[in-house]
Amino acid sequence: MKHLFYLFLFMPGLMAAQDSKFEELVLSDEEPISSLRSEEKIRIVRENCAYLGAETAWNPELGQFNTDQCALYENYTSFSRENLSWIDEVKLTTEQDDQTGMEVEVVTFYDEQGQEIEAQSFLASRIEKCKGEDKASAARSCATYFGQLALNMGEMARSGDGLVKSSKDLFPSLTEGLTSELKELKQSRSPAAIGKARELKQNLSSVEKSATNTRAVLPGLVQLMTEDTKKINGISRTLRQLEGGL
Repeated sequence: MKHLFYLFLFMPGLMAAQDSKFEELVLSDEEPISSLRSEEKIRIVRENCAYLGAETAWNPELGQFNTDQCALYENYTSFSRENLSWIDEVKLTTEQDDQTGMEVEVVTFYDEQGQEIEAQSFLASRIEKCKGEDKASAARSCATYFGQLALNMGEMARSGDGLVKSSKDLFPSLTEGLTSELKELKQSRSPAAIGKARELKQNLSSVEKSATNTRAVLPGLVQLMTEDTKKINGISRTLRQLEGGL
């Protein structure tokens, strides 16, 4: 399993791309949030990260936020590619228990053709750590694996929550400050003031683009990590309920 390593290896190579352009990432109504894992979305986000890496260098806090957000996205997509290729074949629903009347979460497994299958069949065929001739041993290995997945995913989700909170203060504060400075400069027509205004407008543009990128990526990314964590925890509960191992 690939573990979390912040400031992933993508940073030096991508941030050096001088000819990158900003492309607003958009999810259409028909696209599931999981499309954030698609190669096309990854390409757009990587190029935007390279572009914003240069554009936000004027402000250390904004630059660090961009770096952290891009690293989190890269970590998550790489982690998913290595460990969660099956995640979209697991569905988590809420149903009412007939005996208790309480709502319970139900985990349902599907094969690659979209047909519902038993948990044992899914785990033994799709998850390498859950395979083995000894069913009891395979069950223990499987449980340990999913426990580690939950820890790693939970760590990433907490990082995402922290970035969401930071963004709520960061972007309004920078926008307000730059806008206020621009208003003051309008009182002067000196060459120095005009040059400074041009610089401030460029900085304001970088804040707006960074905010646009964040709105497009971060909430969906946190939602994905939260949903993945729930599925992983649901599978762990299913494993505890299986009798006789896998």
